Amino acid sequence: MELASVIFPAPTCSYSDRDLDGLIWIPIAKENLESRNRKSFTNIFCLSSTEDQDNRTTSIEEYEWIPCLYLRYNEGSTKILIYFHGNAEDIGLAYDFLNTLKMELRVHVLAMEYPGYGLYKATPGADSINKDALAVFDYLTNEIKWPDKDIILLGRSMGSGPATYVSARRNPGALLLMSPFTSICGVVRDVAGYLASLVVTERFKNVDEIKFVMCPTLLIHGKADELIPHKHSIDLMSNCRGICHINLQEGMTHNVFNIFEDIIAPISIFFLRVGISIRSNIKSLFPKFPDSVYTKKLSQSNLFVVKKEGKRGKELMMKKTRDSKY
Repeated sequence: MELASVIFPAPTCSYSDRDLDGLIWIPIAKENLESRNRKSFTNIFCLSSTEDQDNRTTSIEEYEWIPCLYLRYNEGSTKILIYFHGNAEDIGLAYDFLNTLKMELRVHVLAMEYPGYGLYKATPGADSINKDALAVFDYLTNEIKWPDKDIILLGRSMGSGPATYVSARRNPGALLLMSPFTSICGVVRDVAGYLASLVVTERFKNVDEIKFVMCPTLLIHGKADELIPHKHSIDLMSNCRGICHINLQEGMTHNVFNIFEDIIAPISIFFLRVGISIRSNIKSLFPKFPDSVYTKKLSQSNLFVVKKEGKRGKELMMKKTRDSKY
């Protein structure tokens, strides 16, 4: 049973394309990127030196734009934090929270919107959220050329799903989970009982995904969380095979917390413990996004093209000419 409106209760859009400072649009091809490995995904963005006569330029309808919030740390930073928000917020509602993280942790921040949330007009669902999360991570590493070890993932509540999913398939510098759950069914079982969990399709099974996470992981959970009991974080820690730390905060609920004491301080201590160093005050350390992410328009120099793959003409492969700014 897919209770999209219950599991993914998107709030009324809190922003527009005119009033959200830092709004950018990341392009992805309208195809299933989950099955691609890192090497083949790179081909979506990189054009080879020679193209044969089978190439054709694709139209703008053949890819879609993911709205994202980009908050640049103006002093420069070696780290980018990708944020995956909870189910009752969008990237506009998360602005103040993320701006504080940016300033206190001295990192650039990129928050991805979910399908069906904010300005992203699409059907919400776990599969599409996970696909987009992988696409955004790979866009940073393959297109922007930002080292994966300098990308930190932060997932809050429902956002722990895509954050863990990406970490199990890529190699980020660290995974931070705030009020995470073992799985959607696990949350429903705790809130509404065992029978209710039987009629909900399983989604975001973090308890399985975290077994494949090798990067340092921090779990932050409130002992007073009334929606997702902190035992979910304890279960996740017991299944994590990499370096994993847990911080259980007294008095912190699911939505009420002290951002400095409950979030920033534990993250800062965690960075010190696992040897994550953030260099700032370096003017040249900024992600170099192309103009198209701000205008939501691709110029002739960065249109996608399609090429048949090999003699068997298997799956179509997307490629893109390089913009002069990269």
